Amino acid sequence: MKNDIRDLVSWENKNDFLNRKKTLPTLYLLQSIPEEQRWVADYFEERLQLQDVMHRKPEIEQLIEQSGTLLYTSVRMRIHYYNYLDLVSKLGLDSQWQEQMLAMAE
Repeated sequence: MKNDIRDLVSWENKNDFLNRKKTLPTLYLLQSIPEEQRWVADYFEERLQLQDVMHRKPEIEQLIEQSGTLLYTSVRMRIHYYNYLDLVSKLGLDSQWQEQMLAMAE
């Protein structure tokens, strides 16, 4: 999910919005957009082309912020992390193995 957040807000390398990648953040954004911003859904449904939205970076960034997309994704990520910690603690592993399992989640 960290990668999904980064790839939604990054415009330098790859951008999940521009690439129409269906990730948790982009799907949340799509279901959260107000009616007057339906161009976002039109782009994802390929009714608009890349050149139709490239100049709308400030609008996209504002929509991401106003919709709570990043907050929602961060909370979901944290919930999964704490569930993982709970599951690992219930395995009864030696501390060495438990530390390795926890390190994988970082």
